[in-house]
Formats: sequence, C-alpha cells, structure tokens
Amino acid sequence: MKGCVTMNLRQSSAFNRYHNLHHGMRGTITVFTCFMILLLMTTMLAYSSNTSMREQNQSANELRQKRALHMAESGLNLAREWLVANNTLINADVENMLGSGLDGWMVAGSPRWVQCGDANYASDKSHPCWGDPNENRRDQSYFYYWEGSTALPIDSALVGATDGRVRVEALYCFIDLDLGVVTELLSPVLGCLTNPALVDGSKFLVTLLARGEVDCHNGVCGAQAMLSEQVSNFSISAKAKAPGVPLVTNGNFPDSGLLEVVSNPDGLGTGLPLSIWANNNTSCPGLPVDLDTESFSTCSPLEWYGLELIPQDAVCTLLDCSCPVDELLDPIINPLLGPLFDVVDELGADVLLDEAFPCDLFQFYFGIARGNYTSLRDSIQLIDDCSTLDENSAGAYWVTGASCIFNAGTVVGSAEHPVMLISAAELTQLQSGVELFGMLFLTDVENENAEFNTTGNATVFGSVVSDGVAGDLNGTFQVVYNDDIVADASVTGGLGAISGSWTDFHKEWQ
Repeated sequence: MKGCVTMNLRQSSAFNRYHNLHHGMRGTITVFTCFMILLLMTTMLAYSSNTSMREQNQSANELRQKRALHMAESGLNLAREWLVANNTLINADVENMLGSGLDGWMVAGSPRWVQCGDANYASDKSHPCWGDPNENRRDQSYFYYWEGSTALPIDSALVGATDGRVRVEALYCFIDLDLGVVTELLSPVLGCLTNPALVDGSKFLVTLLARGEVDCHNGVCGAQAMLSEQVSNFSISAKAKAPGVPLVTNGNFPDSGLLEVVSNPDGLGTGLPLSIWANNNTSCPGLPVDLDTESFSTCSPLEWYGLELIPQDAVCTLLDCSCPVDELLDPIINPLLGPLFDVVDELGADVLLDEAFPCDLFQFYFGIARGNYTSLRDSIQLIDDCSTLDENSAGAYWVTGASCIFNAGTVVGSAEHPVMLISAAELTQLQSGVELFGMLFLTDVENENAEFNTTGNATVFGSVVSDGVAGDLNGTFQVVYNDDIVADASVTGGLGAISGSWTDFHKEWQ
C-alpha cells in the first residue's frame, strides 16, 4: 500500500509539473499571439495613416497645380485684353502715335520688340525666345522688352491669389494670310514667316507665354504651370470680297432728309461708278429696299470736290463741296452700242438693287453670323460713349448701349489713321459739322429698334453700311467714298486668339 501511495504521489508530482509546463507554454502562445495582433494592427494603422497622408499630399499637390494652371490662364486672359487695348501700337513704327504721346512698338531706336537674334539668350532656357519650339525661326522672332523687363505689365493682384503670382511674356512674328503670295499653298495661314518677301508687315502673330505660380512663401513657390497661346490681328471687314461701295443698305435708308453719295470711280472693278448697293433679295427676311430718288443725289469724286485731283487728306478744300442738285449718274453711252449699263428703276446705273444681296450682311462683312456677334465685339475696343472719340482716335471700336452721339464739329479719325466704327447703339447720331474718317457700320444686332439720324450737315469720308437700321436725316448727310481710307480702316481690325493654339510648355522652354 505504501508503495502504491508513493507511486501515486510520484505520478501526481509529474502531472503537476506537466500541468504547470503546459500552462506556461499556453501563456507564452497567448502573449505571442497578442503581440503579433498588436504588431499587425500597428502596421495596418501605420499603412493607413501613411496612405491617407499620401492621398492628402497628392490632393494638395493637384489643388496647387490646378490653382497654378488657373493663374497662368488668367494671365493669358489679362494679356490678351492688354494687347487689344494697345492694338494700334503693336506693329506701328510711328512716333507720338495719333498725338497720344505714345510711340509705336516698332519705332527704331526705342522698340518694345527686340529681335531674338540680337539678344544673348542661348544659356537661359527661361528666356521668352525659347518659347518658340521652332529653333530655325527663333532668331527672326521678336520678344517684348520694356524698361529692363521682358514681362508684360500684368498685375497678379487682379487674379485674386494672395499667395500666387503670374508672369506673361510675349513673342512677335510676321505672318501673311494672302494666298496670292504663295499660290501653291493649300492653307492661307502660314504661321510665322522669316522671308521678308512673303510679308507686308501689317499682319502679325503674338505668342503669349504665361508662368503661373502659387503657394509662394519667401520667394519659393509650391506649384508652377506654364502655358502658351497665340493671338493674331485680322482684317475686321471682308473688303476683299465686299464691293467698294460708299453706301450699302439692306433697309430703307434714308427715310427723310437728303443723302449725298460720292461714288467709287472703279465700282466693282468693271469701270462702273457705284454709289449704292441695296438689298432687293426677296428671299431675305423683311421687305426689299425701296429707295426714294428724291431723297438723295450721287456724283463722281471730281464733281464733288470740284477739282481735277482728290486731295491727299480727302477733306474738301473748297468753301462747300457738294453734288450737283438732284443728279444721278447716267449710264456710260457708247455711240455704236448705246448704254453699256441699264438704268434700274430710273435710279441710274450707279445704284445696284441686287437680287442676290446677302441676307446676313453682318456675316458677309465680318465672317461671323449675326447670332455670334459677341465674338467680334469682345475682340475689339468696346465703348458706350462716342464723345470719347476724336481726331486722335484710330482702329476698331464697337459701340454699345443707348446712344452714340457725336457733338457738332467733332472730327473722328483722319485720312492717315481712320476708324472702323461698329455702332450697335439704339441711337447713332451725327450732329452738324461732324467729319468721320473710316467705315461706319450701323447694326441692329443688339437693339432691334436701332436707328441713325443727323441733325445737320455731316460727312463720312470712307463708307457707310446700314444693316437693318433706319435712317432719319435732318440736313444733308454726305458719304464720300475713299478706297485708301476704307482699306486702312479694314486692316486695323481686331485681335483674337487662334483656335487650337493653347498648349502647355514645350521641353525647350523652362
């Protein structure tokens, strides 16, 4: 029995040792498992936190980059508006332009445009000359430079970012849009040209280079965007396809008073002196023009001036220039063939009532449908007060609002620097003694009840187009055609962005 008891005690002791060892191992496994779980949770938390931080940083970077992009785009918009305001100076080489005290930007000795070939820019990839991706024409391009800086005067504060800035620079080059220069070309747009024989200096292209930066502190910025866009000048009217006519109308003009029209000696290029081109197209909305022969007279330039030559400045050198009373130009008579041109409705051969007259006269002259007139309006100088125009005015203007009134004795533009005046005002009025040099385009695209009137004798040297605007004349309104003035008024047109030219920077410009 003692032996049995002893053996049981030994077994019990072994059992206890085994039991304690088993519990010890089980505790170690528990601690290890807890440690591994804790380690895994810590790793997952660290990964999640790191991922969250990366996503936040990425989002912040994307936001900064978008803000920099918007900053650069805003700089391009401001630069375009500044160029539009200075359109007449961009490629002019005349000092004291129009008496304004400002010199044209191409004046020798004090240019705002410096030819890249005259600048040492090779080692500076941030120089605007590197903005032209075509290395073969870089030296022939010009970059804007004024008072020690290549930046256009664009105020970053106008963009509205307190921690950002924008810098816009510009490249200038000559272009030509005339297919007659290089007839084998399929497209009239050649881009920048380096051959002087292919350009006449009147048409140009400006490449705007914008560098937008945000999150700027102590001179260091967190994000940058670099963009470029091209703008070009364009002839504001389609003179190349429009007949050279003193008066064009698709409505009854005038309804009263006396209209005196001095014809274009060359007319449509056929030798026919042409005074009025009017709508007689029955397919157009509204009624065809019904001209009253008692409301106007027409004559040749030499008859009107009473001289053998037209004065160089186009103005009348006599006490009073006028057409012979109630004269309509007669058709040319050939002794063998008789009249070479038929008299239309007894108006005279110089009046063309056209059955194929364009129904959209606005589109015919400007290449833009009436419904899209804002694209033209926004590309030229916009005014709502015609009293701001005088003999120093030049270039293209769009008049909006209730009225465009020229006070008595006002002179607008000159024979050397005429205006292209598009009046969409509800009332356009020329008072006694007003002289306007250029092209006056009256339109009802903004006001369907738009009207034109005079309160005394007034004269336009150039041409007048009445697009759906009724005329009410009190006194004598004279339109004296001058081809040089019309041509210059058409060339000094708008400035618009070239479709598809917007792009981010190329690898050369840094």
